[in-house]
Amino acid sequence: MAVTPAQTSKHSFTEAMKMLCNVDQLANLSADEDLLTIGQKRSAWLSDQVDNGDFIEFRTLVSVKGPDEQVQRVRAKAKEVGVEPCPLADSIEANPTGVLIP
Repeated sequence: MAVTPAQTSKHSFTEAMKMLCNVDQLANLSADEDLLTIGQKRSAWLSDQVDNGDFIEFRTLVSVKGPDEQVQRVRAKAKEVGVEPCPLADSIEANPTGVLIP
């Protein structure tokens, strides 16, 4: 039987979404950080910490969207898997320059 990426992931998709929503706290990032680099730091931390294939696909698709669509998609997916509230979505909505990057 072949091993699929989902079988070797350290985190479930729901756990990965919790990490996404709480990335600033988990990665020790501050709202006072340079807004032009915080998106890079968020994305780098998530890339290093989360290996769930479905989540990586979701994050990649979201990261190429503009701020409003990132907020909408992250909130919708978080709600779908039972992760509420989502501080990351609130942060991007308040400071659009801190978006996730590819």
